[in-house]
Amino acid sequence: MTKKLVLMSALLLSACSQSEQKHSNQQQEVETQNKAEKEHSQIEESIPAKPEALDLPIATFAFQTDGDQIIPKNCVWTDDAHAEGKSYWAISASSEINGKSQFSKEEIQVEKVKLGQAVKNCQSGFATETQKYAYAISREGDLVNFIALKPDRLIQNKDHSYSIDLNKNGKAEKVYVCYNMESLDAFFIDSSTKQPDLYHVNVQLSFGIDGEIEEDISCGDVFYKKSGIIAKENAQTGEFSYSVK
Repeated sequence: MTKKLVLMSALLLSACSQSEQKHSNQQQEVETQNKAEKEHSQIEESIPAKPEALDLPIATFAFQTDGDQIIPKNCVWTDDAHAEGKSYWAISASSEINGKSQFSKEEIQVEKVKLGQAVKNCQSGFATETQKYAYAISREGDLVNFIALKPDRLIQNKDHSYSIDLNKNGKAEKVYVCYNMESLDAFFIDSSTKQPDLYHVNVQLSFGIDGEIEEDISCGDVFYKKSGIIAKENAQTGEFSYSVK
């Protein structure tokens, strides 16, 4: 009887020991897994998020340079690092199209221009942090007074008129243009949503405007009020930001 009790006690102790060992092993596995997951999470957090690719709808035409001299050869600044061989649209903006969302070919003097090889001598003053890639354009004449649109931002309608869709939502923007003495501002407004979308571009003209500009097309309070645009000036930088009423 005593031997049986000793044997049973030994078996129970062995079983308990195995159970405790198994529990200990499982606990170690859980702790190891938690530690690994925590380390993996820390590694992921330390990796900077990949920035979204830019797709600016408008580029900037400019002239090429030879040293300090401007030469009569066109080029374009864009955010597209692989634009060689692509065709952009050149459109002329004027106050004649204010408030319109459909335009004839003659109204915007629309033209397709093909981009050539990347160049390093495009006017540096027109480059920005986002538009930092320059390409030559083999075309005679002056393009700098035109607005450069990416190929999928200009729509040809069934009646052969044209519309502009910068945000690619299938809704044509209305265009408003005002003048400064040496530049013009073009505003593209999409009012199809509850919060209207506005895109602004400034075009540096290759000529100065002589004489006084009419108040309703001069870039000022009268024009902004008439067009439903809110212009706010930064007191420190002197730069303007724009929104829609």
